[in-house]
Amino acid sequence: MGILSSARLALLQAIGLVALASSSPPPQSHPSIPTTDSISSSSTDLTKRHLSYTTLNTYRKAHGIIMALCFAVLFPAFALTLYMVPYSKTASRIHAPLQLLTLALAITGLGLGIQIAQSFHLLHEEHPVIGLVVVVYMVACQPLMGYLQHRHFVKRRNSSVFGHLHRWIGRAMLVLGVVNGGLGLKIARKEAGDQGASRGVVIAYGVVAGVVGVVYLVVVLGSNFVKSRRSAGSKEKHTASSA
Repeated sequence: MGILSSARLALLQAIGLVALASSSPPPQSHPSIPTTDSISSSSTDLTKRHLSYTTLNTYRKAHGIIMALCFAVLFPAFALTLYMVPYSKTASRIHAPLQLLTLALAITGLGLGIQIAQSFHLLHEEHPVIGLVVVVYMVACQPLMGYLQHRHFVKRRNSSVFGHLHRWIGRAMLVLGVVNGGLGLKIARKEAGDQGASRGVVIAYGVVAGVVGVVYLVVVLGSNFVKSRRSAGSKEKHTASSA
């Protein structure tokens, strides 16, 4: 029940962020990312706008780092604990808590992203729309599917439809999240050039996401291969003993 309560709390936080974004009136103009050259000569206005730029720039960097870390590294890495940690309670005591912690981090990144998108009139762009859909699904459905599968497994020791949904839709959301990160870097470069996202950052993101993706595939496919071989060997022994 602790896992389900944490999932509900994360869902309420996400709903609050979405409500906050929808309730804030959009600005009347379509500003570009401010620079010091565009700041008014008035000293009061200069200080105010400079702080605004500094804050938004900090939000942008934090948003990028948090979401890249969540979707390109932490979510897939903690998913692999089910395959790599030989412990009977890995799902409930390791996998679920770590994924919920990462989900809370992703909600924080979503909140920062909404603030940035509101400031620069980007709420209708592909990147924020996809990001909102992915994070809301991860909050509303993924923990619930995992919890229901865990309850089923405790009773029947096998997978259920909840487990298949949790596994495959979760993987699809991770892929979509990584691709959406690339879209976010594209927007950052379009709006602010190398100040938004340098070429090195884009390359590093692609390399890290690619390496983690390959490791994930190798571990999952290797684990499934070993399980199938063990299952086949067990059936052969059972057949031989019955003959």
